[in-house]
Amino acid sequence: MVTVGARPDAVDEPRPAPGGAVVGWIRHAPTALLAAAIALWLSTLPTLTEATAGQYGLLAADGGMALLVSALVTIIGFAWAITIHRTALAAVAVVVTLLIYRVTATVVTEMPLYVWTYKHIGIANYMIDGHASPNVRIYGDWPTFFASMAWFSSVSGVDSLVLAHWFAPVAAGLVALLVATLVMCAGFDARSAVTAAMLAIIVNWTGQDYYSPQAAALILALAVLSLLLYSKQSAAAGYLSLPLLAVLVATHQLTPFWMLVVITALAVIKQIQPRWLPLAFAAILAAYVIPRLGRAASFDLFSGFNPLKNSVVVAHEQGSGGREFTMLLERGLFVVLWVLALVCAIVIWRRRQNLWGIVVIAFSSLTILAGQDYGGEAIIRVFLYSIAGCAALLAVVVSWATTLEHRGWRIAGCLVSASILAVGGAIGLHGYYSGWSYVTISRAQVEHSRELLRATEGRYVIGTLAQNVGWPEGSTAESVRLRLQDPTYDAVFDSLRASLQHKDFATPHDVALIEEALPRNSRARALYVVLPDQAAAYGEYLGRFPATYVPSLIELLSQTPQWTRVIDSEDTVVFEYQPANIRGN
Repeated sequence: MVTVGARPDAVDEPRPAPGGAVVGWIRHAPTALLAAAIALWLSTLPTLTEATAGQYGLLAADGGMALLVSALVTIIGFAWAITIHRTALAAVAVVVTLLIYRVTATVVTEMPLYVWTYKHIGIANYMIDGHASPNVRIYGDWPTFFASMAWFSSVSGVDSLVLAHWFAPVAAGLVALLVATLVMCAGFDARSAVTAAMLAIIVNWTGQDYYSPQAAALILALAVLSLLLYSKQSAAAGYLSLPLLAVLVATHQLTPFWMLVVITALAVIKQIQPRWLPLAFAAILAAYVIPRLGRAASFDLFSGFNPLKNSVVVAHEQGSGGREFTMLLERGLFVVLWVLALVCAIVIWRRRQNLWGIVVIAFSSLTILAGQDYGGEAIIRVFLYSIAGCAALLAVVVSWATTLEHRGWRIAGCLVSASILAVGGAIGLHGYYSGWSYVTISRAQVEHSRELLRATEGRYVIGTLAQNVGWPEGSTAESVRLRLQDPTYDAVFDSLRASLQHKDFATPHDVALIEEALPRNSRARALYVVLPDQAAAYGEYLGRFPATYVPSLIELLSQTPQWTRVIDSEDTVVFEYQPANIRGN
């Protein structure tokens, strides 16, 4: 009868070849693969710096395929190292993967990604200037992240822009480290922990590790979960989790509620000590949130009990071919990861291993959909929060599959494991860089936005065709002060943006609609319309603006009285509208 049991995993050495000697090339091949991957990655960085991405993202641009190949070579080297029990070398492969998957974005850009990053930078700068206000949108009531970043910039002298630029690689590295810690605290071996760390990096296409409260909250949550799983061995770990939970409550709006679900479930199934921790955490959460409900109510903290509606993503209409392709891959990875995690949970359960804590962490995020759409991003949060648990379940089975006694089964396990890692890694890399044409920001755009605020003393309103791309409004303390005076100064296009979409060419009626966005009898003395390259790319990606629309709008505004082109740079055009009846007031 064939035995397919796994061998003990205590020895971190290559598998001996027949005769007792380790075949040299088998032992050193992973090192060679990692060296080749690093060399290829370094050689492609200059090309990626100059690359122009289209609707299929950075991997389809010049140098993108080399980036993908370097990632796949690293994953193969990692799988090889895990197979021959070189766990330390596998950990090195995780670091190389972090370089390729996250440091690339920092090295090949001038400024941090995503325009919403700059609003976070602005709040940190506002605090650096010695100010704080609970009225800064919803952020003011959850200030821990911003206060921490302001403190770090103040004591280190590192500018908030630089800190934000390097935040994602650091955050992703911490998440990977904490996922590995989580696996170890659950009682599994080091090979499983390193594999889980690898998976946590390569399958995460969400882009939620940027300079933001949610990234910090996820790091805190994983630290808490590691302590809680370890509390079965030492109750002191459970007590130590409470201060971190208190910090988490003041960091992010959504994550603490997910954590309350997780902690309650863990207590019910007797996976943590002391078992009254959910009550303590619920008391902390209630004490913090209830006094803030009045201000937070306008931000739709509870979207209604409608899981199907809450699972709908932002911009769910038909988009470009590139967007549909990317969404198919991302959703496919989501589903396959969950199915594989469920299968792995069954395998672990049949081997009489204690897995219930990890299972709760993997699948509990579905409860978010019961009452929150999170601005159309709830389904993204579900995937993000489930990555750690799913990665842990897969990693444990991968560790077993690569150590099966029967040679044929062992080879099959190694090949299947490597294939899953490679396919998941390719999709994760594509997903992370799929929006490259519109998520990048140039140094000139940052300087233009800041100079416009200084030159006008904030006496303006501003609008863009695509709200979240191309114009980093809000990156200074002065912009936060302006937002406190007029919370909607940069949202005047929100009500008319839909009327400008799905047209081949701009019309005089469009210009009239835009002019009506300038409030009369207000503090504003001008309306600025920002038309960056990213807005055109974003509109085409979502299928909202044909390639002809933005150029036609630029031409039309150039010919319309009372409109002046005040910025005309390589990647951005800005028009000023200042009617005669308010000019000079």
